[in-house]
Amino acid sequence: MRSARSSSPVFARSRPRRLGAALLALGALTSAHDLLADTPAENKAAARNLALQGVQLAEQGSCEEAIPLFMRAEALFHAPTILASLGECQVRLGRLVEGTETLRRVVREKLPPDAPDAFFDAQRRARALLEEHEPRIAQLTIDVEPAGVGPRLHIDGSPVSAAFIGAPRPTDPGAHLVEVFAEGHQATRAEIHLAEGARETLRLTLSPLPNSTPPPSDLPERSAPSTQRFLGYVSVGLGGALLTAGAITGVLALGKEKDLQQRCPGGRCPPGERETLDEAHTLATTASFATIGGAAFGLTGLVLLLTAAAEDPEASGAQPSHAGGATAPPVGRVVPWLGWGAAGVTGTF
Repeated sequence: MRSARSSSPVFARSRPRRLGAALLALGALTSAHDLLADTPAENKAAARNLALQGVQLAEQGSCEEAIPLFMRAEALFHAPTILASLGECQVRLGRLVEGTETLRRVVREKLPPDAPDAFFDAQRRARALLEEHEPRIAQLTIDVEPAGVGPRLHIDGSPVSAAFIGAPRPTDPGAHLVEVFAEGHQATRAEIHLAEGARETLRLTLSPLPNSTPPPSDLPERSAPSTQRFLGYVSVGLGGALLTAGAITGVLALGKEKDLQQRCPGGRCPPGERETLDEAHTLATTASFATIGGAAFGLTGLVLLLTAAAEDPEASGAQPSHAGGATAPPVGRVVPWLGWGAAGVTGTF
């Protein structure tokens, strides 16, 4: 990395000649009528003074102090002369990526034909600096394993977009600290030194934290018992409802039959009781089907719950050991029950 006080093709000129050129360039701020038409006079005067102070500091090798002045001058009034001086100072300090982007703005700017000659000179100077320093920029590719953990990337303590992971990132030459963070994983750090124009790849691996949540790929193995228990509860509930309905319709059918026995001596009913007889038959049939269906659903749900509890230690009240030999606290225990005309579950927690 070059020293902040190293010489430059432009700033290395003799001070009287350099300052004279700077005064001419900054004086152009007052002669470009088309460019300055909408800029307040106070802004132009302040920008000129700030830029001149920045040039003087740059001539003395103090680009660190000159850069804030150039930036304030550019904020007050845009001129290629100010922007070119800013980019040149950034490059001198080794901030090649930032400096070349600033210089590229100067080169790409479309100037009107009647712009001051100093503005065209600034573009030529920026183009020469860009051609000299852009090849010095290094390219750093950062690969992170495992994929899909939502990593956060920091370089030299500043957050960097995760979109750069796996893609070359223009980076200033020199030493850099790369840090990667991800939820549930230990932070990973690495230092790398990039030579000018180097193309480097840095591979970092994230390690899960102890006792962290297992990765998503492990979860489907335990989803089946939960689904099976849910279906078991539904089956037991539906079976209980059907058994209850069967019991109710059975009682109603028995009541109808008792009434018919009183109204139909000898098993012979008058024509007016046919409707009551049909209702009794319907209720008896409904009670039979509801009872059979309820028993089938109840038994099926019972089997599903018992087999799910046997396959899943958490549901059966087992106490799996944890890291370090610790025993997990007991979990609740759920036991289904089934009876004539009713069903349900009991549990302890």
